[in-house]
Amino acid sequence: MPIDANDRQQTRQMIATNAPTTKRQLGRLAKRATLGLARTGVTAAHGSGDIAVIFGTRPANRVPLHLAGPTRMVEAIAEDGPLISALFTAVIKATEEAILNTLFAGRTVTERDNRRVPGLPIARAVALLHAAGGN
Repeated sequence: MPIDANDRQQTRQMIATNAPTTKRQLGRLAKRATLGLARTGVTAAHGSGDIAVIFGTRPANRVPLHLAGPTRMVEAIAEDGPLISALFTAVIKATEEAILNTLFAGRTVTERDNRRVPGLPIARAVALLHAAGGN
């Protein structure tokens, strides 16, 4: 099915972690959000405008307003260890779950110019998922 150039999909993901990460690692994690979108069937197109914002909440990694000296200590997980891979998986699965939750929480609405957007028929969707072998 061709994509209408005027019907651009746009998604926004907000990701937070308290894992001990560097700025580079946060960027690597943010990139994994698109894999969670893909697992739900979302595709990207020119001008789709998908944006993932990520921030860390680890107190030890906060940049103080005034540094006490010329250097500061930062906690960080290993770049090539199992924890970073586990965090990648967590971001992917959390993004996928957020998309599915949004789909199932949506209700039928009438927009401007009486444009009706139906909500997902939950009972039918669940029956189709079970029939296809989903849990």
